[in-house]
Amino acid sequence: MEHRRTAPLLAADARGWPSLEDPDLLRRGPIWVPLSPHEAAVARLLAGRFGRVVGRERLGAAVWPSHPHASIALTQLTARVRRRVAPLDLEIVTVWRRGYLMRDAALPDGGPVIDVGAGLGQVPATAHSSGSARQ
Repeated sequence: MEHRRTAPLLAADARGWPSLEDPDLLRRGPIWVPLSPHEAAVARLLAGRFGRVVGRERLGAAVWPSHPHASIALTQLTARVRRRVAPLDLEIVTVWRRGYLMRDAALPDGGPVIDVGAGLGQVPATAHSSGSARQ
């Protein structure tokens, strides 16, 4: 039986990581928020790589496989997901020229943030959900 990358994520909920339940419910501990199918596609990728950068192209391809370069639409969709995940003490950070990441908004610095795809190391702690982290 093949184990998908999301399997450890579901087990990690006790540690405070977000998990997707059903196709469109994002849960963290006892709190959950409903998501549209497109919002859930973005949240699934970001939660599956919690604390790590996910490229815009990869997110776009997950939401719109036939039009992965829908840049403005992805920006608007990510803004909606930011608002939806806020009650879960999660934030989505824009990492300039790299993509987005989901992290713990309750931690003073958002917790560990690793940009493994670009090999750039840590994203500055000044990154926040309403702006971007420029490197």
